[in-house]
Amino acid sequence: MRRFKPVLFVGIVLALSGIAVTASAHTRTSHVNLIGREDVIPNALIQATFRFSPGDISVKHDSRVTWADKDEAEVPHTVTIVKRSELPRTVDQVFNCAVCAQTLKKHEGPPRKAVINVGAAGLDRPGDSYFMPDKATINPRISAQKGRTLYYLCAIHPWMQGAIQVR
Repeated sequence: MRRFKPVLFVGIVLALSGIAVTASAHTRTSHVNLIGREDVIPNALIQATFRFSPGDISVKHDSRVTWADKDEAEVPHTVTIVKRSELPRTVDQVFNCAVCAQTLKKHEGPPRKAVINVGAAGLDRPGDSYFMPDKATINPRISAQKGRTLYYLCAIHPWMQGAIQVR
């Protein structure tokens, strides 16, 4: 008779019993892709599936994170730090995002600004924002102190949201 290793046996039992074992909500990574697409069917549908993948990440203080635009559309994006309370949660909030409008106005200038730093260089507090032209890649330093959580969104597509846990 074949013997099962204890780890394999526990895994099979968990799988069969319907118990899910999941990783932390924050993925430990230093790379985020911007993915998705836009679809329009006149008089029927408008859909945008843009998102950060992964959205929630965990990184070390003073490290760098790469955001790379890999979506299927020719559109710009931003990585904008906001207060948790400023993250849109409804369709109305997405289309009337005040912090998004303020951020985009600052990026437009004059003069036109690719990077807005409110605090230290890098990403460390609400108001910091990096503009990403279509298919761009950015690699800002996470300058927030250890133990902080930064919430971010795309000011152009505010349903694109994530969190950076600084460890």
